[in-house]
Amino acid sequence: MMNDLVLKPTLGYWLTSKAFLVILIGLLFLVANLFYLNVYLKLLSGIIVLLCLSYSFYKYIEMMLFTKWIIGEEQIRIYRGIFIRSVDYIELYRVYDYQQRQSFIQTMIGNVTFYIYSGDKSNPILKIYGIPASLNVIQEIRNRVELQKQKKGIYEFTNR
Repeated sequence: MMNDLVLKPTLGYWLTSKAFLVILIGLLFLVANLFYLNVYLKLLSGIIVLLCLSYSFYKYIEMMLFTKWIIGEEQIRIYRGIFIRSVDYIELYRVYDYQQRQSFIQTMIGNVTFYIYSGDKSNPILKIYGIPASLNVIQEIRNRVELQKQKKGIYEFTNR
């Protein structure tokens, strides 16, 4: 019996994916406080900063605490959502391809994004993001997929 592989995004991925928002918040705060502005403009910029901070905090909680992928023996389970929780399932025997992508920023922080392609109707392309590059996730998924295909007697025929 294999153990479940639990994957969660890293803090570095969240910071890099929300870098534009963090810079925008800083610039708005700077503009509101350094320049002499009308009281209403200061209030408006303060409200915008507060909304941006609230949104980024929500996305932080959602990504870091409520998003995870569990690769089990027979299926991949995808957990998402704060207020509306959802769990999606992809049967491993339906997986037919894998891809690993790493942007320049992800290379710098040691993260990678995996794409899992399957015959699943609701999740044909699963994006697993913010995973440490040191983990050998693709090989682990590939081994589990091959094992499930053997158990279910599923064979791929190609025209070459």
